Amino acid sequence: MTKCYARYSQIDQLRGFAIILMIIFHFFYDLTLFGYTSIDFQQNRFWYLFPRCIVVLFLLCSGISLQLSSSHKSVSNIITRALKLALVALLISISTYILFPTRWIYFGTIHCISLSAILAIPFIKRIKFSPIVAILLIILPLIWKNTLFWPELSHKSMDYIPIIPWFAYFLFGMYLASIKNHLVKLNFISSSLKTAKLNTILELMGKKSLWIYLLHQPIIYGIILGINTYF
Repeated sequence: MTKCYARYSQIDQLRGFAIILMIIFHFFYDLTLFGYTSIDFQQNRFWYLFPRCIVVLFLLCSGISLQLSSSHKSVSNIITRALKLALVALLISISTYILFPTRWIYFGTIHCISLSAILAIPFIKRIKFSPIVAILLIILPLIWKNTLFWPELSHKSMDYIPIIPWFAYFLFGMYLASIKNHLVKLNFISSSLKTAKLNTILELMGKKSLWIYLLHQPIIYGIILGINTYF
């Protein structure tokens, strides 16, 4: 980790916070799958907005990280990392298709982040345009149907995060990273709390976010399945 990127440890903390929220959501999602709760994730306003707020946090963090790292990473490095993430996304699609054929993930959060990283490359040197494009991406689906801009399969995916409008939050993250005064202010707050154990845990979780993202759901699902089967 370079000095430039290590300076902003609060980004890892924010990503770690998003990971905790995601674990909480998937815990209740799996409880509902097995009939232990009866949450309507589409009609209940809180449970409808909760996972979408988590995705916004992940995309903001990804956009901020890309912009901060762009000063010491070449375009080829960014593309290589995005392609590695795309491979992870492909594995998610394959595994969910095998395990949950009626709800498999064909374009979820990881898919969106990997493609967003590539689409964001032209904005690195033209960062002032990113909030303008982001606002347009959010407005467009309000005027026309989302499927007009991004394909949606007939089945209900467990995680569907289309580029339009979600790429907007990646761009917002990049723009936030370019506002140095805001980042310095965030870093001051983070530095003043460095002795707190919670911040240390959040930062560690943020650094290991991809592994936690991949492993937490099978673990939660497996535990509840075991309890449901044997108890």
